[in-house]
Amino acid sequence: MITNSQYWVVRSKTERQSIESGLLRELQKIDRDAATSNIRPMEDYLSESVAPRRFSLQILTIFAAASLLLAVTGIYGYVSRAINMPRPPSLSEKSVSSLCVSSVSSVSRW
Repeated sequence: MITNSQYWVVRSKTERQSIESGLLRELQKIDRDAATSNIRPMEDYLSESVAPRRFSLQILTIFAAASLLLAVTGIYGYVSRAINMPRPPSLSEKSVSSLCVSSVSSVSRW
């Protein structure tokens, strides 16, 4: 007699449907009252077992991409502003412009 708390793992290179029907037929020969259900490939069990970790990694990847995008945008904005910001005149430019202004004001007073 086969109890319902047993798990069977069958490895084969043939199609799933043919293995499933053959396995069910053989199990029915052994015990007609045995309940057989939830027959699926091992890949399904594996993907189900790693699904929570996969979800967490996908969320982490999304947040990492968003933070990288924000960082690149911030660096671009900072550099763009630094390049386009007007520079204060240098010392030599200040002295030349002050001389011009003082000479113009002294000429206009005469």
